[in-house]
Amino acid sequence: GAFDSWGKGTMVTVSSGT
Repeated sequence: GAFDSWGKGTMVTVSSGT
């Protein structure tokens, strides 16, 4: 449930950015 590094608001489990 972490947002991607690009901050698109896409919930991804791989990247943990903003």
